[in-house]
Amino acid sequence: FFPARLSGHAVYSATPHSARSTSRSPTAVMDEYAASVATLVGMLGIDAGQAGTLLQNAGGNIEAAASEYFYMMEEGGGTDGETDGASTDMDEDEDMAMAMAPPPTMARPTAKRPKLEARPAPRLGLDAAGLAALQAGFALSAAPADGADALHRAVRDRTQSYAHGDERGLRYLQHCWERQQPQLQQASAAAAAAFGCE
Repeated sequence: FFPARLSGHAVYSATPHSARSTSRSPTAVMDEYAASVATLVGMLGIDAGQAGTLLQNAGGNIEAAASEYFYMMEEGGGTDGETDGASTDMDEDEDMAMAMAPPPTMARPTAKRPKLEARPAPRLGLDAAGLAALQAGFALSAAPADGADALHRAVRDRTQSYAHGDERGLRYLQHCWERQQPQLQQASAAAAAAFGCE
């Protein structure tokens, strides 16, 4: 035996390469194979079946078989070549089945919700005096055509307009509310008098 260091582990060869004959009888080949299996069993502490599998995968080379064993142990794998082959075949079958499987069925989109129409503005039957009062109360440049959609559009445009400086947005709406207070107080007093409330 002579030592050979492979993959950080010391392994031993049963017969020097120089002493091997190129022309051997089948009996000699079988005897050498049995001796190599026994060497692997004694060296690695594995059973004869595992040693034979390693030796066959290594082409009869003990050093290569031992190196393969240590490599598989470092990688966390087993030493049963047949088991590894079966696992590989199963993985390939699963990959093939997944590739051949039809694509998943996509859920049909649900029907769109009906579009909600904007609520129409209240209709106010106002005369010219009433429209003029709206113009004054909302500080509009012109009297609205009616007290409904036209008034809403005019107030919205006035709220978003930069033509009046800071008099826009919430400040504008607050001033509109303040201008309406006298009319609201008069209306409240008239309603109270009509119903006999103090």
